[in-house]
Amino acid sequence: MSCCLFPGSDQQILTGSGDSTCSLWDVECATLIQSFHGHSGDVMSIDLSPSEMSNTFVSA
Repeated sequence: MSCCLFPGSDQQILTGSGDSTCSLWDVECATLIQSFHGHSGDVMSIDLSPSEMSNTFVSA
């Protein structure tokens, strides 16, 4: 894991990692909710859209 953030609550965590993926996890159950693919290298940074109603994030 290279980076992480809590998207709006402490019940989920969004991670970026060296396997070129971003992943959304359920913290309490320690289960993967969704994996996002598309990078050709390590994901070193993630951030959320500033809108509270948005479920959009960016990664690099």
